[in-house]
Amino acid sequence: MSGAAGVGLLRSAAIVAAAAWGILGAACGDRDAGPSTPPPSGAPSGTAGTPSGGVPAGGGGGGETAPRVRTSAPPPVVRPTLVRKQGQYFAWSMPAGWQFNETANGVDIYAPDQKSGAGVAVVFNYPGSTTPEQIIDQVTELAGIRDPRTVNEQRLPDVPGYGGIPWTVAERDFRYTYDGLKARRKATAAVQSYGNGFHAAMSYYACDAAGWKDKSTWLVAIVNSIVVTNPRQLAGLDKVTLPKNNPMDHSALSSYWRDKGLSEDRIFQGQREGMMGYEEMKSRDTGTLYQMPLETYDATRGGYRNPDNPAEMLVKPGE
Repeated sequence: MSGAAGVGLLRSAAIVAAAAWGILGAACGDRDAGPSTPPPSGAPSGTAGTPSGGVPAGGGGGGETAPRVRTSAPPPVVRPTLVRKQGQYFAWSMPAGWQFNETANGVDIYAPDQKSGAGVAVVFNYPGSTTPEQIIDQVTELAGIRDPRTVNEQRLPDVPGYGGIPWTVAERDFRYTYDGLKARRKATAAVQSYGNGFHAAMSYYACDAAGWKDKSTWLVAIVNSIVVTNPRQLAGLDKVTLPKNNPMDHSALSSYWRDKGLSEDRIFQGQREGMMGYEEMKSRDTGTLYQMPLETYDATRGGYRNPDNPAEMLVKPGE
């Protein structure tokens, strides 16, 4: 399997082969110089292949009395609808037309133009000792990033772990240039140490530096959507905590939701559990699960329209 794509986004397979990590690599950015490298050679059987096109317009669906609409203005940020996908080891949500590369060590999810991406990766029962900061350092170096410039770095609260051993968690937001590409990335790493070894997990989202302000409002929802669904084939990955990135903070979007007439309860529900202003809905016709941006809520219909079939109103899963 090949290494980096044109924006240096996909490096996890190369890292697994070269360093036995499986912790994912570099990100992406605006090209202003330098040659590009070819995209990944393919995806596992049954996974996404050639992009199908652009992200569909958001719709709406289900289940509350239509509130009074106070604005018909466009939202301050255009965020894509996310579609739920099931891989061999993980499940995640991503925009229509996006691609992915999944292994037993993690999954990379990336845009057709290779300018945006997110993912997680893990290593289990690795000998030695390390810290979450060292994990980020090592992955950054293995990914070929040579000039990271930290915007912010912090230790996050410990997370309870299997066997009563807590996970130590750190987060780093940094800018860099990859093969002439100006990019920005936020990485969160977690380490659980025991005896002579450790478990580690890392999540990230990244994009071109110029698009960071808007794209970060929904890339974080993609990385937070990733869950382990086949732990038996992952040699104990059910014991590994996938680190979550910090919640989105976008006051203009929050004000827009209220101006559009969304209830405080719906806004609260859409922001819980790391959903970052997305609400999970389902098509009764196809069974497809969608993560709908709150700003696509159709207050005149009291719900979300199916982005693939606007005549259908989506429902809550289980309805």
